[in-house]
Amino acid sequence: MILTNEKGFEMGEFRSIHDLTEWLDTKGTSATFQGRYLESLSPKSKWAGVVYDDARELLQSGWSIESEKLNVMLSVADMKAKPMPAQKFGYGVVGFAPVVPLVLAGVPQNMLTKVKAIGRDKVITVNKSIAYRASVSSDEIEKESVKALAIVRRLEKVGYAVNLNVVWGVSSRHGGGGTRYLWKVRVKAANERINISKVAFPLVNPAFLRRIMFAVLEKWDGTPHSFTDGYGYPIPDTMTEGMLGKKEILLPAFIDRKLAEIRDPAELANTLNIQ
Repeated sequence: MILTNEKGFEMGEFRSIHDLTEWLDTKGTSATFQGRYLESLSPKSKWAGVVYDDARELLQSGWSIESEKLNVMLSVADMKAKPMPAQKFGYGVVGFAPVVPLVLAGVPQNMLTKVKAIGRDKVITVNKSIAYRASVSSDEIEKESVKALAIVRRLEKVGYAVNLNVVWGVSSRHGGGGTRYLWKVRVKAANERINISKVAFPLVNPAFLRRIMFAVLEKWDGTPHSFTDGYGYPIPDTMTEGMLGKKEILLPAFIDRKLAEIRDPAELANTLNIQ
């Protein structure tokens, strides 16, 4: 785990799911939360999802049952989206087929070639915010996760190598004031193909936020006592975005429907401000 302090934020970055589970298993409850009611260990509910031990297992082993459902939902999302642009072709000295009129005319660029995909060989980092208010339902979280996964899959289809993080920003005061924390969890590395079963739990199940990340808050050293009453306030996504690196983009907690339906790689990259 990487710990930094920047722009008034205390930031913890878990480099993988294994990094997170190892940290959880070795850290005890902080002095702030000792003797307090721990929300991460509350009974199973629609709001909080499965109990902590089950959440810990799903985080480590994947959520295969939900992945089947997500694959169907992603297929529906792809059908609703704008059609992908047709493959573009150009002319070059080398290619996969000669253009006879150009050959006869003595033009050096006489071979038909495929235009290189817009994102080929580019590595980008996508951060999906899970800064949801307590009033947000598990169904709403699932809907937003499908949008995020659809965007990541489209970026990879046009050649981008995508790091995918789940990020949670929380503060001790409403609107992002007071003590502020920002945690990142890498759920997919750029050199990995997207594994729906692996990313399903941290993105979709409310237990990732309301069990696993609440447990991170309960175990974090030096957490002010104000967090024991309600576990803080979600930090506005605009503030979280300001904490990201130059080659990182943020998918907010609630993704605009029009963004989720963009299929044209150039339009998607431009809308997301991918450099």
